[in-house]
Amino acid sequence: MGPDYFEITDHRDGMEVGADFVNAFHRLGVDFPNIGVIQVNGRACVYCLDVGYLSIDEAKQATRNVDALMDELQAFREAAAAKRAEAEDGS
Repeated sequence: MGPDYFEITDHRDGMEVGADFVNAFHRLGVDFPNIGVIQVNGRACVYCLDVGYLSIDEAKQATRNVDALMDELQAFREAAAAKRAEAEDGS
């Protein structure tokens, strides 16, 4: 047997998904400082992401960050729709 015998692939998968999750939210300016991968079902090796706790101030900042980015996205979509409508009217 080698070291792989002791590796729990579900835990490793959870860590990889957790890293992707954290990175996606970092792009939105949202941080989960207490995130972890936890085993929730004893020896059945069922793992979940536990995002931990956010303080009220952390939650407020995260909300502001996401709202600001969503406002930018909405403005971009509206501008693109207006350009498409203008192009259709001109053809």
